[in-house]
Amino acid sequence: MTIYTYTPDLMRPLCPICGAPVPQDTDTPETPWQGTCPAGHSHTFQLEDDEQEQPDDRPGVSAFSGSAGELVSAYGARLVGQRIDTARKATYPGGVAEVLQLTPDANAPEICLQVRHCATGEVIGIFQDERVRTAF
Repeated sequence: MTIYTYTPDLMRPLCPICGAPVPQDTDTPETPWQGTCPAGHSHTFQLEDDEQEQPDDRPGVSAFSGSAGELVSAYGARLVGQRIDTARKATYPGGVAEVLQLTPDANAPEICLQVRHCATGEVIGIFQDERVRTAF
């Protein structure tokens, strides 16, 4: 059984297929629970312990949780085409987004990633200090 974890700073679990927020209807998110996104995808979720990062033990998978700038430093061009979990900001809903390019605007070096939201198609820039999460 695959358990998808999420962190308290992202505030809600996201569907690993479509990136939509999954309603949490449990009072004990620290234990695995079943959730279904609005599109009908069902998965098992668990709130990640904020003090101890849990490594992904699937073969060939690297898990990362931190700032976008740290992610770019760690993985560089390997990120293009990968999916990352982004935080909500202003009218952007947050969730799973595909990395389109690194440092999209030389005049705005604080924006280190350009991403396309997997559910809405919205394209935005991600600042270096924004919290992101990925596994690939």
